Amino acid sequence: MEKIQRALHAPVLAATLLFGSSIASAAHLELLDHERSEEASPAEAASGTSCTPVANQTIESFVSADGRRASSLVTQQFTVCNDSDGANAHGQQTSVLQLSVEPDPGERVGDDVTFCLETSFRQSAIEAGACTAESTIGGGDGMGPATVVRNPSGSAVTVFSFGPTTVMGNDPPFSEGERSMFQAKIGDEIEVEHGHESLIECTDPGTASTDARSFIALSVGRCVQPAPVTSPAGTALLALILIAMGSIVLIRRSV
Repeated sequence: MEKIQRALHAPVLAATLLFGSSIASAAHLELLDHERSEEASPAEAASGTSCTPVANQTIESFVSADGRRASSLVTQQFTVCNDSDGANAHGQQTSVLQLSVEPDPGERVGDDVTFCLETSFRQSAIEAGACTAESTIGGGDGMGPATVVRNPSGSAVTVFSFGPTTVMGNDPPFSEGERSMFQAKIGDEIEVEHGHESLIECTDPGTASTDARSFIALSVGRCVQPAPVTSPAGTALLALILIAMGSIVLIRRSV
């Protein structure tokens, strides 16, 4: 039996190449709540300017139908145009996504679950003339760090923390992202919190803008590296070769 099981590796790999892979993983996520808060003063253009003012803030959340993936996306863009009358803008937004780790059939509360955590943060600030701009990415009111926390209402464990980071108008744009894994248990609650704050002030003619985006996602199971990119013809040929090799090994070992 052991010989046959080992010989099956090649056909299984071939099928994976042809039809894609799936990762067997325990448990699923359910949405408990999604708290959103947004405040923004209007970004207005003073009369006679050709600049277009912008004041956009969005907060989105997603939980897949099978509960294997959940994500939170926060974006913020402001542009202020000022000639001589003075113009300012301020915006603050917070997303708090609350999830529970639920069992699949045959699983029990307390069983271990592996999660893949994906994060991406990007921000920039541009200023000209007598305007100043700054953009902050953090975790809500008071702009503490963005966090992912297990059991925030009980024996809280912070599994991820980022920031806060602030860029000013003379700073280069900031961008950072990573993938990592952490352990949780069925029955845990997981809280994902992140947010932005932008401030633009003008005292004399000038323009300024800010742009921020933060994304946090959880997936049940281990992080999987992307498969090497190959042409469809090359993938099919490799799959056929592996199937043939596996069949030959099975025939020889069964004789």
